[in-house]
Amino acid sequence: YIRDTGGFAKWDTSGPQAVFEAYGGTMSKLPEFLIDKSLASYNYHKSPFNTDFQENVVELTLSNARNKDQVIKGEKVIATIDMVKEYSCLCGLVA
Repeated sequence: YIRDTGGFAKWDTSGPQAVFEAYGGTMSKLPEFLIDKSLASYNYHKSPFNTDFQENVVELTLSNARNKDQVIKGEKVIATIDMVKEYSCLCGLVA
């Protein structure tokens, strides 16, 4: 299974990830897997900022924006770490 975008929250993946890992599988970040086939897990530690943020990569969307007024319809806005919700999955996943 591959989901190539964000648009979901970490609580959407924590349960399925636990099941995958209980049966020997994995749920990992897509960019790292595409680059070198590494299986880097999303970080579920509580933090005031998104610990999976990648500078100059993340596009601001209605689902990941802390302030939806910063999303401009029809324009690509590259987010800074303070613009995205701390719990959004930002980079897709592979399971």
